[in-house]
Amino acid sequence: MTSGQSSGQTPGAGSVCFVGVGPGDEGLLTLRAVERLARADVVVVDQPGRTALIATYCRPDVQVLDAGFGDDGQPMTRNARARLVVRAARTGATVVRLLDGDPTTINGLDGEIRACRKENLPFEVVPGVSAVTAVPAYAGVVLTAAGVAGIHIVQPDDETDWSLHAGPATTLVVLGPVA
Repeated sequence: MTSGQSSGQTPGAGSVCFVGVGPGDEGLLTLRAVERLARADVVVVDQPGRTALIATYCRPDVQVLDAGFGDDGQPMTRNARARLVVRAARTGATVVRLLDGDPTTINGLDGEIRACRKENLPFEVVPGVSAVTAVPAYAGVVLTAAGVAGIHIVQPDDETDWSLHAGPATTLVVLGPVA
């Protein structure tokens, strides 16, 4: 039984593997991520620029589905992405859903997991190297240097109160664009 598999699995159903691809450096892919990509029948992506990664690690006959934009050219909602992943797995396919960084730090993964559980589809989450640690490491920044009492990870918006996060004994990691 793969992690996340429900005991009432739908007969003939495929499976979903949520794979973290790290912060963009293919050298940081985990061995499990490479193994899952090699077995994929379908790969679901929502970020452009995955062509080289798919060509390197997937079979030539893999089907690639774009979860970034719908048929109308508008960005897909989280619910629409979840439906796309479930629909692909219900055909009996082994589906790999690629997510930047580590999947557990991505908004929306919880909805896709709930959709798999609702349809009794087995799923697995393959952690990836998180940008939270990888980017500072590449820059030579130690997150837990002497005197650091805490690490704050912030995905800011227009209403972020920076005074709640900054301090002399705090390392601040900012994800995404600064508002």
